[in-house]
Amino acid sequence: MTKDSYSFIGENFVKAGATFAVIGFGLCPDITLATMVGQVERAIGPLWEQSDAYGFDRDKLYLAGHSSGGHLAAMVLSGGTTGNLSFPPETFKASVIISGLFDLAPIAATYINNYIRLDDDGVRTLSPLYHIPMANRPMGPLVLGTGEHELAEYFLHQSRYAEAWANAGHELQMCDAAGYHHLNVPYDLADENGQLHRAFRAKIDFG
Repeated sequence: MTKDSYSFIGENFVKAGATFAVIGFGLCPDITLATMVGQVERAIGPLWEQSDAYGFDRDKLYLAGHSSGGHLAAMVLSGGTTGNLSFPPETFKASVIISGLFDLAPIAATYINNYIRLDDDGVRTLSPLYHIPMANRPMGPLVLGTGEHELAEYFLHQSRYAEAWANAGHELQMCDAAGYHHLNVPYDLADENGQLHRAFRAKIDFG
């Protein structure tokens, strides 16, 4: 997934005063899911470590992801594949995950596993649902959303993850985008009048 695919989302956030970084990552079957997670971890690390050079305050770092990017964002919030990131997951002051995949077991039981190639250990390691941050971690608020016309499976993923996140004592806001489906729901996050945009923007400190 190239960074250019999602750069349009940043326009209105940048106009409001944010610095916006888009992370590209490889896709299965060319690379493994674990490698994808590692790519995102390695991309975020330098942003956090060298924030002064990039011209933003690392104490005001936010995270967003959609679909496979939503899965990767949730993995980052969980501490990655090892739980030993170069940056603390609680450094994100707020996050938005749209149409994410949080339990890979049902997917691994389908033909899709020909591409993602997960065994039981891989399913457990790479399913964010099983790695919700502990209640004693001061995680930033999370906005979870889907498009109104998503497949039922996405709503199921979201409801299970939302329940686990809230049960751990972390702040949660649900926000589904009316009129959108899986492929175009990122445009609601980009639109300054979009439901997801307004929900996420309200969490951001532009000062």
